[in-house]
Amino acid sequence: VYALFENDDRVREYNTFIEFSKDIEMVADNTKIVWTASPPIFPFKARDFCTVVHHRKLKDGTIIVLNRPYLHPNAPLSSKYVRASIILGANIMQPIPNQPNKCKLTMLTQLDPGGFAPPMIVNHISSLGPIGFFRNVEKASKKKSKRNKNNAFAIVASD
Repeated sequence: VYALFENDDRVREYNTFIEFSKDIEMVADNTKIVWTASPPIFPFKARDFCTVVHHRKLKDGTIIVLNRPYLHPNAPLSSKYVRASIILGANIMQPIPNQPNKCKLTMLTQLDPGGFAPPMIVNHISSLGPIGFFRNVEKASKKKSKRNKNNAFAIVASD
């Protein structure tokens, strides 16, 4: 599952709210700045986000991916998007003893959608998002990435 979160190559396989995602700067081996945009969801304009993403592996094998808002010159404000902010985002992957191909996945998200967004509609969208996210992560995790001769990723089904 962690391989899905390592870079932006496969994000659209499991996150249907992503139109594009681009790693814009590596700050450290385990920390990067990411610029992401979502498509418009009627009746709202498309949103974009700039976040610092930090990956950490704990001694027990748990992997945590943290997201916090960040301002970066390579992710400028644009009239094409309303700037939203991931106040706090985390994906926590905990190994399950004696089941090496499984993990417990926990998702935490606190989001400021920016612009005009009635709370009732935001709450409705927020309640549906995680269901699809977990289904899509499960489906995508059954595939694996393999670099081709052009050093690009191609998706192939795993056994």
